[in-house]
Amino acid sequence: MTNSLSILSGYVDAMFKDIAFAYRVPRHMKRDKQRLLHEVAHHGLEILAVVLPSIAKHFDKCLSEELYTPSGLPLSRSVNRRVVVPAFMQDLYLQLFHSDGSLRDCPDVNVILAIRQALKGLSKVKQQCRKDRISNEVVNFINIEASIPTPALNWEGVDLYDHRICGDSIDIGFCVSSSSEELSRDQGSRLRCTESSLDDKSGLEPRFANTLQTVSDIVASSMGDFYTEQCEVTGELLIPKHGRGRVSNRPKGVSKYSFYEWPDKLDFVFPYDYYAVHDSGLVDSNPRVTRLPGEYSSPSKLIAVPKTLKGPRLIASEPSQNQWIQQLMLKQINSKVKVNKYLNKAIKFESQEQNASLALTSSHSGSHATIDLSSASDRFSLWTLERMFRKNPTFLERFHACRTSVIKNEIDDNFDVLTLKKAFSQGNALTFPVQSIGYTIICIAAVLETRNLRATPRNIENVGSQVSVYGDDMIVPIDSFDSVCTLLEAVGLKVNPDKTFQRGKFRESCGTDAFDGVIVTPSYVKILSKHPRHETAVSAIESSNNLISNGWWHLANFQESLLGSLTKRLPIIAQHEQILGLKSFSGRSTSHLRTRYSPDLHRLEYNVETLVAKPKVVDHELGTSHFFQWQVEKPSIDLLWVSGVIDSSSAVMRRGWKPLYESK
Repeated sequence: MTNSLSILSGYVDAMFKDIAFAYRVPRHMKRDKQRLLHEVAHHGLEILAVVLPSIAKHFDKCLSEELYTPSGLPLSRSVNRRVVVPAFMQDLYLQLFHSDGSLRDCPDVNVILAIRQALKGLSKVKQQCRKDRISNEVVNFINIEASIPTPALNWEGVDLYDHRICGDSIDIGFCVSSSSEELSRDQGSRLRCTESSLDDKSGLEPRFANTLQTVSDIVASSMGDFYTEQCEVTGELLIPKHGRGRVSNRPKGVSKYSFYEWPDKLDFVFPYDYYAVHDSGLVDSNPRVTRLPGEYSSPSKLIAVPKTLKGPRLIASEPSQNQWIQQLMLKQINSKVKVNKYLNKAIKFESQEQNASLALTSSHSGSHATIDLSSASDRFSLWTLERMFRKNPTFLERFHACRTSVIKNEIDDNFDVLTLKKAFSQGNALTFPVQSIGYTIICIAAVLETRNLRATPRNIENVGSQVSVYGDDMIVPIDSFDSVCTLLEAVGLKVNPDKTFQRGKFRESCGTDAFDGVIVTPSYVKILSKHPRHETAVSAIESSNNLISNGWWHLANFQESLLGSLTKRLPIIAQHEQILGLKSFSGRSTSHLRTRYSPDLHRLEYNVETLVAKPKVVDHELGTSHFFQWQVEKPSIDLLWVSGVIDSSSAVMRRGWKPLYESK
């Protein structure tokens, strides 16, 4: 049984052995261990994977506020009226906080790490959460959608700027404009600022809303013409591509390169004969293609992906044709951001390192605050998007064309089909880059307003180098923290107070937790099943290696023990080696493995377990899609290339003879 008491007790025992160094009084550790085992016996995995991580969030906040306050959570009852820290783990808490809750002048960072490891070690365990929690996430999804303001443009129709829906002069703006400037379009519609402004809704001063609009206009217009499909860095022609995940409207065995649906909304901007086939002469020869008329479009499918025991992550599986074009726009955005002087210092799509490094240094200097959002992509509205990018109608038109406006519920019966006012769901290829740009614009505007600077191109460029944004993880100068939060809330976003830090010496961003310039990120036990197989076994091996690399040797041994006899067929590898094996600080060892010398290949081979990918490739229907796939993928002439579609993909552990190291 995965959650058997013996496994959970084994985890608790290993965890306390690893944090024993932090205790001053051994009997206190023994008491805490017995208390936790008692709770585990009554509540099972829930106490380790849900309750303790909740306590950890409160602990992080107390570090940031430099004051411990009672939380009311389980296992958090105060010692007594004079000592406010919890009775559970009080020996550790009192090394950090005084009895009245105030933080000590020089708290021991190693004790902080020990507490966070104890509280968060199982927060990412791979277990399916309860059905009621999945249903609660769906209800939350619906409630957020209901709170989103209605956009001004024709997002559900074929033409985004259709004057029959929007009128001849379309009112878009965060603020009351000081000029009568209008934006002309090829179709003849016009955009202008609206008298129904952000400051009316949020209580912001008109000047603040005007700063946001000015920054938005300058940044959006600087991104250039999205109808030019050329990489800004290399100059090469950009083409669509398919993502790795499943799509919502492709039957099994049918090629992703055969598009049987192409809505009028998509065709209006991305003509079928240019984007969906390799030869325009073949358009009329494919009678099976369905040109979805008018406003109709294939829905995306809402699915729940396991995240933590507390709740799942809701994502949307996009229609094949929309995902195809979204990947083209993703390439455009990435190339434009790299050369954009307002964005390229704040946004690094390819790496989280900038955010992680800045979080670490600011935990000591206090120069920056870290901000995280709740349900970030679900709260980013079309209302906000159209105002941020009003100066770039080419972006809005193309985004509108490939955006899926309707979502179908594949999880429960809370709803069937929903027309979305959010800009995108998780699963849309443009969610991450577009929200990163949007949050960067908000951060820049807030810093300018805080420092009483005009929103000029030079000031925007200077401030852009002082913020760092990766998705919904934002790092901003400490003086502008309140302004950034105010502006985020004003456009309908919600700051997550549990993961947002501006005071004290604790910071968290992009998986890096730091206190006073020292990393205090815990390591995680992710697998709790005995004798895991295939991909699950590899996850357990990686978890064990991470634990031992970070000094949690008993937990690493516990994770390794769950692998059973599999460890006999894994090499012991050094810390820097990347092959599949168990890491050690003592260097590599293969003495426990069977070996042979291959006379044919003239090499020493070991009998080991390896992970072998098993994609199920379906050779799809005969037709021109084979050649179309070859043109898009452009395989190397040195490789044997086979057309087809991956219908499903898995990986299995197999025992075999393999060379581990190259012969010298």
